[in-house]
Amino acid sequence: MARRRDVDADDIGLVEGVLDTNDLEAAGCVVCALGARRPRLPTAPQVQLPVSGAYVHSVAALVADAHALQRENQELRAQYELVSAHNAGLAAHVSVLHDRNLAILHRAREGYRAGMTRLEQALLSRERVERDYADLEGRVADFRARADRTEAAET
Repeated sequence: MARRRDVDADDIGLVEGVLDTNDLEAAGCVVCALGARRPRLPTAPQVQLPVSGAYVHSVAALVADAHALQRENQELRAQYELVSAHNAGLAAHVSVLHDRNLAILHRAREGYRAGMTRLEQALLSRERVERDYADLEGRVADFRARADRTEAAET
């Protein structure tokens, strides 16, 4: 069973950094392939147990009821063992999927931080360009004003 420290974001097969639905499913996982099935309880036999201390009409019927209850008990035990094994498999499966999801979340956070850094740099660059543009507009206005004064002085 994979633990959090054993799963790295690079273990997830991403093509060109894009998540696919197959990345969220365990490849070749028996649980995913078969799906979870709910076990059914066996049908209860019609057994009539006498009250303690009551008269028993037929010992043979009592023995048959005891055998029926024993078979039901064995079926229930087998179902319990199957369900326990199935639950252990599901727990392992959930642990692996949880660790993969944590790795995907980690990668998403890294991508978000990188994107926010790029956005901040782009905004700062834009602000710098806008300031430079405003300075250039001011210089052009000053240059035109000087040119107009020079023209006015020459005429």
